[in-house]
Amino acid sequence: MSYSPLTHNSPSSTNQERYFSRVNFSKEIIDIPKQYLILESLLKPQELLRGREGRVSSVFSDSPDSYIRIFRINDLASFAVLGLDVKITPGGEVKMIEVNGIRSGMSGFAQAGIQFEGFPSLGELRSRFPFDLENDELWAYIKTSLEEGNSCDEALRAHIHGLGKEPIEYIAWQLERNGITPSRLEGTGELRNTGSRKRNNWFTSIDSLIIGELSTIDAHPGWEMQYGHFAETLKRIERILADKHETDELFEECRVIKPRTYWYNERGLTALIREERPKFFVIKPYDGRRGEGVTIIPADSAQEERPDYDGAMVIEGFVPSKPIFSPQDDQFHDGCMRYVVFVEESKNGDIKVYHFGGYWRLCPNPLTDTADIDAMRANLAQGAIPQIASAEDLRCVQEAVDKHIPQFYRRLVERANFRDLFRRMKAVS
Repeated sequence: MSYSPLTHNSPSSTNQERYFSRVNFSKEIIDIPKQYLILESLLKPQELLRGREGRVSSVFSDSPDSYIRIFRINDLASFAVLGLDVKITPGGEVKMIEVNGIRSGMSGFAQAGIQFEGFPSLGELRSRFPFDLENDELWAYIKTSLEEGNSCDEALRAHIHGLGKEPIEYIAWQLERNGITPSRLEGTGELRNTGSRKRNNWFTSIDSLIIGELSTIDAHPGWEMQYGHFAETLKRIERILADKHETDELFEECRVIKPRTYWYNERGLTALIREERPKFFVIKPYDGRRGEGVTIIPADSAQEERPDYDGAMVIEGFVPSKPIFSPQDDQFHDGCMRYVVFVEESKNGDIKVYHFGGYWRLCPNPLTDTADIDAMRANLAQGAIPQIASAEDLRCVQEAVDKHIPQFYRRLVERANFRDLFRRMKAVS
């Protein structure tokens, strides 16, 4: 199974070739150090500039406006990675179960054997070599790299990289400084080295004593002014998405795709029973990840059989998926699809959703009518089975995502910006 790269929901696409070339998904770009370095030097902007005294200096010591650079990120107001946990119900409805952020796991794509379209297959590469490959070390390296690689994750990283290497590195550095792992953003090596050099030279002169630490923090005011807000927005988005209840509130205008999440207390439990009448309850930490701390009980269970009320827990009705056949055990399972998108907001407010595909995570145990958590919890960390999704299922999910996620993302950014405004007002007062 393979996916077509970078489709989005805009009815009138801008000229993507102007900003984003298929070269990021070129069949020539493979994980071979020598070839990759050669391509890097040909395809990417110059990373180092000559200082006044002829010394090589980091680009981050200069303002991004001090030389001509065209970055696609300059046309954006915000962006985010969303890892969506999605179910297709027995009735064919698409339901959003959870929304995760930039650290959303994608290992299941590779485990399910999914190849992102635009990345080379072994067959395609082999046809390019006119000589015997059986004992060739380079071919062995290529083969191992492709078999062990994750082309969907690499495609996502390449898309993020295509926004502009230096701005993305600067944003990643700012996230890292705020305690957020900048997953899938470019590394912070150059800025780390710059900061380290400045800290090591902190006491070498009065000038460095005065401005050294400030320079380490901001790299250059021009970079902070132009790209700092991306890091701030991403930071707040990640914190919102870490709270399942707060994330749920953002679906209020598109509730049809997202079953409601309630706080686990008497009021929330009563409202859930009244509004949804589910067969099973799912009780989990409001900030939980990887399926840990989840309890699933029948809705008709006695009060003494339920966990004690906990202010850090939320409760939802269990949403069953359509039966999904697993060739691994020749049985039908409940499944939850991990579907990954990259969302961009332009400066004029347009929202685009770029799709990087999805795969089924099947519950470890087959379908059952009892409250078997391993037949109702589909998470790789808890033993779920990764499986390729059909083209029909992917198309169904993509259509629902294109319809509802732009509205959700707009609310997400509004909430993030409101948090920033509230923080600023509080600081002034």
